[in-house]
Amino acid sequence: MNKKRKFFYLCICFITILIASVCFFNYKLDPYGIWKTSFEYQVLEPNKNYVKTQFVLNNPEKYDSFIFGSSRVGHIETNLLHDGKYYNMTYSEGMQSEWLATIKTFINNGVKMKNIILGIDDFSFTMDPKNSTADLLRIPYQKLDYKEKFNKYILRNPMDTYNLNTIRALMDGYHDFTTNDDILETGVTSGGDDEILSDIEKHVNDPSFNNPCDNFQLNRISESIDEISEIISLCKDNNINLYIFFNPLNKVTYESNKEITEEAKKQLQKITSYWDFSGYNDITTNNFYWYETSHYRNIVGKMIMEKMFNVELGVDVPNNFGEYHYLDR
Repeated sequence: MNKKRKFFYLCICFITILIASVCFFNYKLDPYGIWKTSFEYQVLEPNKNYVKTQFVLNNPEKYDSFIFGSSRVGHIETNLLHDGKYYNMTYSEGMQSEWLATIKTFINNGVKMKNIILGIDDFSFTMDPKNSTADLLRIPYQKLDYKEKFNKYILRNPMDTYNLNTIRALMDGYHDFTTNDDILETGVTSGGDDEILSDIEKHVNDPSFNNPCDNFQLNRISESIDEISEIISLCKDNNINLYIFFNPLNKVTYESNKEITEEAKKQLQKITSYWDFSGYNDITTNNFYWYETSHYRNIVGKMIMEKMFNVELGVDVPNNFGEYHYLDR
């Protein structure tokens, strides 16, 4: 074997070993949770869209009722209602196009659904769903076949920021993602209430409450309404009880996109009745009920459920929190 050929085979061998090492490393570290069966040592937020959908498909009879929404609805506890076995499908920047796809996936895979609670946001009408397909944290389950999972998660740069942050945290003994996220049981997200209650005045006057959570990208009210309408039809065709509500919006966030939010609500009322917890009320104007200008606290989640389902959950719900909008035919 001449030197050139020997060098060629050595290069091929080296490249093969390098690629195999990268694949093995990314698979074992798995910071996005694609192959995990336990999240005991999870450091950063996984791809909850994929993880939760796969979890339900692996346990098709464990739940019959689901809460769909963005990370905001993660603060609605599943033990508040007793007319079904609830699981919270919350994930970051969840949108109705993704909920629609997931509901179809559940139906096609034999997941029997009794109730669906849909929590709609201001950005449900202003974010481009295409952006999720380019974000490893948010790629929908339906977009990840074996080939895509391999290409996007196995062959990616092993020294990217998500991997490096995961490694640093694990070396420091930090792996308490599951302290606040119960992915493999309720799906609920807990917040830092103890810190808030330890110094309420400091919290409500935090300068960060001057910064709105502004997710405006484009006006897609028409497309969003069509997607919600399809969800409504799908639930009717499959005898699924559907409950829709508009999430509370911190006053600062509400005011940042007020016009488009109000227009979206008008269009929503043309296709369905729904509960509206946004606008100005005793909850949205009081920072005590907020972790920041995007996410309301778990106590607010209780208020929403108490108002919507007329059940006693041990919280005082302000009279001006929650208005029911009847279908405007």
